Amino acid sequence: MTLSELWPDPRLTKSAVPGGYLLQVERPKMANAIVERFATFSSAVTRASELKKAGYRAEIWSPVSGGS
Repeated sequence: MTLSELWPDPRLTKSAVPGGYLLQVERPKMANAIVERFATFSSAVTRASELKKAGYRAEIWSPVSGGS
């Protein structure tokens, strides 16, 4: 299953974040989601940690495939 099949969002195309990471966050019980872009995994994790402390659910996505 590809990333676009899991989450069909045009911002997740390989050209949208070349070599980078997307952080998708949402607050439980609310219908809004926020997507932020980061160049490094560590910066995405740092931001995700901040948002999780504030009560958000966070997912980090990469356009790099884990399989062949």
